[in-house]
Amino acid sequence: MIVVCGEALIDKVDNGDGTERAAPRVVDTVGAGVLAWLHNREALRPDLRLDAEQLESLLAFACSVASLTYARAGAEPPRRFELGQGA
Repeated sequence: MIVVCGEALIDKVDNGDGTERAAPRVVDTVGAGVLAWLHNREALRPDLRLDAEQLESLLAFACSVASLTYARAGAEPPRRFELGQGA
C-alpha cells in the first residue's frame, strides 16, 4: 500500500501521442479492508509485525473488500457474512 500525503505521485498521464492529460484520482477502498482485517484481530497498534502468511491474508482480504465495494453502485462496502472466512 502506498500512502501519499500532499501531492499525488502521478499527476499527468501520457496519452501515447505526445500529449498529456491529468491523471485520474483514485479513491482507496483497499485501505478500509486493511483496517478491518487488523481490527478483527485486535492488531491496530504501533508495534505491528506481520509474517508472510499474515500479510498475504491481509492483502487478500483487503482486495476482496475492494472488489465487492467496486461491484456496487454507491459507497456500500460488503457485510462480514459476504466475506467468508477471511473476515
